[in-house]
Amino acid sequence: MTRLLSILFILAATITNTSAFAQNTMMVLDRAIEALNKAGGITARYTLAGQESAISGKVAIRGSRFAMLANEAKCWFDGKTQWAYSAMTGEVNITEPTQAELQMTNPLATLRAAKTEFIATRAKSDGNDTVTLRLTPKHRTNLRHVLLSFDNKTALPVKAVITTTDGQQATLTITDLKTRQRLPDSTFRFDKSLVPDATPVVDLR
Repeated sequence: MTRLLSILFILAATITNTSAFAQNTMMVLDRAIEALNKAGGITARYTLAGQESAISGKVAIRGSRFAMLANEAKCWFDGKTQWAYSAMTGEVNITEPTQAELQMTNPLATLRAAKTEFIATRAKSDGNDTVTLRLTPKHRTNLRHVLLSFDNKTALPVKAVITTTDGQQATLTITDLKTRQRLPDSTFRFDKSLVPDATPVVDLR
């Protein structure tokens, strides 16, 4: 789920007009990767609503660094070290993730993986105000497809509908997306004030 969310944020920071969607989708992804390296800081808010619950949070991205913060889970990555908090386990785990592991959370690694692991095509939009892309996994996975909807005027993402192979759906809504934000290095390092007092920190490096 984090991987899909990351794709949305990066595309939002790089596609500046709807004519880009007429290009080969691989070219769009290449432009996104290049633009991400030049985009500066990206921030946004999101709501992920499933059939029984909803999660709201915010994300910050700068190059390979990122922070994704919600009440239920938080993750910081400073380019080398990752801190991951889960309300379910009640602890923070510190790791130095491999490139393969980063594909599940790191926005830049995610986008590069999308070029080889997903087939991107145009899909029918809900109306004239949006344009939609369909991402279909090339390999066996629990995802059936993801529909990404972009605003026709701004080309920024407004919604993603995620469908799994067992028919479950989740809808991701993006709001308040900003680029060229000044994000200090501390943004991407563990902040103990954002987790409950006395939360165990487990170093798994």
